[in-house]
Amino acid sequence: MYIGYLNLDIRQDRRDLVEAEFSKAGLTAERTKGKLPHEFDLTDPKFQVQVNRTPGSIGCWHGQIEIMQKAYQQGKSVMVFEDDIILSSDIQNRFDYIQNYINENDLQFDFFWLGGTIHINPHFWWTGVNPDLPGTENLGRDAEYIGDKHIFRSYGSFSTHAYWVRYESIPKVIEMLGSVEHLAMGIDWAAIKLAPQMNNYVFLPGSVIQRDNQSNIGNGMTIFSGFSRLGSHWFSDLVENFNSDEYNWAETKK
Repeated sequence: MYIGYLNLDIRQDRRDLVEAEFSKAGLTAERTKGKLPHEFDLTDPKFQVQVNRTPGSIGCWHGQIEIMQKAYQQGKSVMVFEDDIILSSDIQNRFDYIQNYINENDLQFDFFWLGGTIHINPHFWWTGVNPDLPGTENLGRDAEYIGDKHIFRSYGSFSTHAYWVRYESIPKVIEMLGSVEHLAMGIDWAAIKLAPQMNNYVFLPGSVIQRDNQSNIGNGMTIFSGFSRLGSHWFSDLVENFNSDEYNWAETKK
């Protein structure tokens, strides 16, 4: 497994914090240098939506693609992280749980989301990027119960701060993301819109969150803690503290 994180040279503060997180969890991660907007050709048509909205998202997009490419060149699956993350205290146990599930079910996934940013109650849905493609109709849910108390089929995870891509799926993921870049407001938007056409899963409760901090993509502080309103599935530092009784999992079976 290749583990990579994206970090701008100007954000040494984030680098120090994220490396402390990895060290605490016993993980070895490689830094990929993030790029600022002026390091791209901003006249390129594929960038225009992002240029007009949040130019900093271009560097986030291409930095994450670079991390995937590094993993693929080494013949490895990849975990991609942004540099403002907080890992759950039992993250290694969760990785073991996910790996065992993948092995036992021969799970041919594309994305495996480590953050819990999905809608469960009430239901929500995202439409696909191309309504003419199959599987992009209103699904009526962000996640689907598949019989496991922690692992769900995901149709709309909406943060790209922590995820796993299977080695065999890396070329597919990169190609699909590239196919919608000219339409996209950011890599997170693209991942949402492509989700109905992909084989994606999520571990609940969320295992990784982002700390509230000054953004280099938008303006001002980004208050990620506001996602707690999604419900207790958004994050639990210890998985045993997650109260799954508040959810009617059967209602996710549509």
